[in-house]
Amino acid sequence: MVPPGFIFQPTDAELLDFFLKEKLLHQPLPCDIIKEADVYGNHPNNLTAQMAMANGNSEWFFFTWTTRKHPNAEASTRASRVAGQGRWKSTQSVKPVLNSEGQVIGSKQNFSYMERTPLGKEEKSIWLMEEYSIQNLRRCGGAAMTMDRISWMTGLFAKFI
Repeated sequence: MVPPGFIFQPTDAELLDFFLKEKLLHQPLPCDIIKEADVYGNHPNNLTAQMAMANGNSEWFFFTWTTRKHPNAEASTRASRVAGQGRWKSTQSVKPVLNSEGQVIGSKQNFSYMERTPLGKEEKSIWLMEEYSIQNLRRCGGAAMTMDRISWMTGLFAKFI
């Protein structure tokens, strides 16, 4: 846990360097605030109800495994992002994450959670996710470990008629 008086707000580079890299290399982590969870097997409501929020910014952090969308295709690197009764839809292209020396240490991609409606259509939900990965350390057979920051949208929303 984080000591009293401290707020867990790591930068993208810190998440990759001090948490995901250490986890992938089986090294001790600086704190145990990031838990391993099945992000892609659960609806975000269920997942976040089971875990403590990491900070006061409505953020949860998880280590999770992704599986290939086409497991029988050896060259396939596309991940399956079906979760609960919906899916995580990419909202931006993969962005490099740089360390303080300007070197690429990993990548980050943004997603929004799309829920299926009773009519079979998809609707954007309040859930957002940032997925972090380190390409040269991530593969383990057909699965890959990533780290995810999940949050929900806050602010005022107005519907104009």
